[in-house]
Amino acid sequence: MKLLYLLRHAKSPQSIDVPTDMDRPLNERGYGDIQRIAKKVAAEKVRIDSIVSSPAIRAFSTALILARAIKYAEDRIVLNKRLFDSSAGDYIEVITSSEDSVNSLLIAGHNPAISDALNRLSRGEITEMPTSSLACLTFDTDSWQRIDKLPSEIKFFFHPDGIK
Repeated sequence: MKLLYLLRHAKSPQSIDVPTDMDRPLNERGYGDIQRIAKKVAAEKVRIDSIVSSPAIRAFSTALILARAIKYAEDRIVLNKRLFDSSAGDYIEVITSSEDSVNSLLIAGHNPAISDALNRLSRGEITEMPTSSLACLTFDTDSWQRIDKLPSEIKFFFHPDGIK
């Protein structure tokens, strides 16, 4: 059994004076939203074997807040450039190339690619991920290599508006 967690980065300001889009930080609402999600995830006793994040500040910050909540070592978060300014196909390639020794994998990234990947992997059951949302899919397999060809089950879908 493989568990895949897809985490869309928290809210960040659209217009801010930073050198590149990669450097946009979270805004106040983003911090609050992801902290609520992280608290919920910790309460559910979620355990994750591997976290892979886009290197963009807003995605990495989102992953970091969640990692701290579940006591995942911050220095084990892997940054992968393929998760920034990319497609659902890129996300699925990152997932399917994961080590099979990893049973629970979290990918932190951006729209539209992360929503598109979730839509493909959930067979259209979830089509859009709001900022700070977290989806968990399960796959009845021992290998990540073919999960895009296998049926999935949605274990949960958390979004900040649904959590107090």
